[in-house]
Amino acid sequence: MTMVSGNTLAEIASLIGDPARANILSALMDGRALTAGELAWHAGVSAQTTSGHLAKLSTARLVAVEKQGRHRYPSARVAGGRPRSRGLDGGGGCRPGAAPADGAA
Repeated sequence: MTMVSGNTLAEIASLIGDPARANILSALMDGRALTAGELAWHAGVSAQTTSGHLAKLSTARLVAVEKQGRHRYPSARVAGGRPRSRGLDGGGGCRPGAAPADGAA
């Protein structure tokens, strides 16, 4: 397990502390591919503002952006920089009361 410095943790906390960025990350945590426009709706801000937030989250390696044609699809990342495809607990059940993605209870 890699230890995170206090400065890095504070930087990440500052990024996540912004309500729009927190809503963007929350929308991405279930593994769906969403465009900046869709994320803007979740965040309650304009698509242009969302693009700025995504740039900051990408620079901090909290999201990865995959390009497909003219569209860009951000996805949440886990520690170590790997793309996130499951819930916070690694089992797909990141939301309270949500069933795990593999159907196990």
